Amino acid sequence: MAENGCDNSDTSLALDVGCGTGISSRLFSSSFTCCWGVDISHEQLKQAVSKQGRNEFYLMSLAEKTCFRDNTFDVITVGQAWHWFDADAFNEEVKRILAPNGVVAVFGYSFPAILKYEEAHKILYQFYTVTLAPG
Repeated sequence: MAENGCDNSDTSLALDVGCGTGISSRLFSSSFTCCWGVDISHEQLKQAVSKQGRNEFYLMSLAEKTCFRDNTFDVITVGQAWHWFDADAFNEEVKRILAPNGVVAVFGYSFPAILKYEEAHKILYQFYTVTLAPG
């Protein structure tokens, strides 16, 4: 990663997994030293690269097996793509590349169903519909 001006010595590295056209990556790049976006779609990545900012970098990669070093990213995001991943393999990859005390943020347009992890789904659904519910 150092050849792009980003290495493990940077204090704020973000990874947007399933970045698509880079919409989320561009938003996050203003808050991080470097923001990487990975996706498996060449066509989507071409669009991301066409609007690439100075601290944004994109590459084609599976979510479940990236080329990044261990303990690299302070934040890993997934916007509207998690349902496409092999959950177990992706979770293992996140454990490998997330820096100590790092944060994982998975978001979408509606509440996602976490089918393989029923108890996690119940807890998150309760938090989403009761704890965060307005008024």
